Amino acid sequence: MVCADALIENLTVFEMLLYTAELKLDMRMKFLDKCKKVQKVIDQLALNTCRDTRIGSALTRGISGTTSTKCSLLVSLKVRPIGRST
Repeated sequence: MVCADALIENLTVFEMLLYTAELKLDMRMKFLDKCKKVQKVIDQLALNTCRDTRIGSALTRGISGTTSTKCSLLVSLKVRPIGRST
């Protein structure tokens, strides 16, 4: 089961995925390259329409449940972090 609590409700989808990339990708990688990788993942998962929408919570309106699930899966991904190819 995916834990939506791993998402920070005040961040947008892009900001949340970029935050995750900052934590999981090599710290020597340039910030702009991380942004490009995050945007590529957003494009691949068709999250462009909600890219700048806040995650939200039970008390504040935000992204849909499906989008929340996609974001939670990306954030919890440990084997293949954002942008890393096999």
